[in-house]
Amino acid sequence: MGNISDIRSWENEDFYKKDGGFITISDFIATYEKHDQEVFNVLAYHKKGATPLDIEKSILENAIDTVGFKDEDEGGLAHELVKLSSCTHWIKKYKKEELDSISKFTDRQSGKWYFQPDQRCEVVKELCDADPRIASDVPSWEDSIIAQGLDPVQERFDGLVLYCLNDNRIEKFKENYQNKIYMTFGDVLNNEDKNIPENTVKLPKDINVIKPNSL
Repeated sequence: MGNISDIRSWENEDFYKKDGGFITISDFIATYEKHDQEVFNVLAYHKKGATPLDIEKSILENAIDTVGFKDEDEGGLAHELVKLSSCTHWIKKYKKEELDSISKFTDRQSGKWYFQPDQRCEVVKELCDADPRIASDVPSWEDSIIAQGLDPVQERFDGLVLYCLNDNRIEKFKENYQNKIYMTFGDVLNNEDKNIPENTVKLPKDINVIKPNSL
C-alpha cells in the first residue's frame, strides 16, 4: 500500500478493488480567506459504475474532511475555504470507462473549485447547502473585490480577456486564418514587402489598401 503523503509511492499499486470499485489519488492546494494556503493529498474510493458527478463529489468531500471543521478540529479551516485546486494522478491506470468519467469533470473544472457564494459551481453549491459550515465565513467574490478598492466589472472583463487569450481556440484560429490575419489593413500598411493580393489599389504615398469587393 502506498503512502498518501507520497504520490509516487502508488506507482505499482492496483487502483481497482475486488468488488469492482476503484480509488483515486489527488493532490490539493487549499486557499483560505485569512490563512496561508495548504497543500495535501487525498485518497478517495469510488464504487463500480460511479458517475463523473459521484467521483467528483467523493474527491471533494474527502478534501473538505481533510481541511477539517473548527468545531471538530482545532485547526479546521473549512469555514474559510475559498478555493480548492487539484490534480488527479496516475490516470493511465484506469480503464476507459473510469478514465472517461474522471476526465469529464476534470476537463470541466480545470482542477479548480471556488467556494465564494457567487462563484460556486453546482457541485460546490450542493456540498455547501448540505453542510452550511463550509465556507460560512467567506464573502462573495464581488464583495472581496470591492473591499480591495477594485471594480468588479473591470476585473471580470480583464479575467475574460486573459481566459480568451490563453484559450486553445485562439491558437487554432490563428493557425487556420494566418494568411487572412497578415492581410488586415494594419499589416498591409506596415508590410509593403509582403505579397499583396491583385485586387488592391495604389494610393498616394505608396499606401496599399484592400479594394472592397463592392468596388
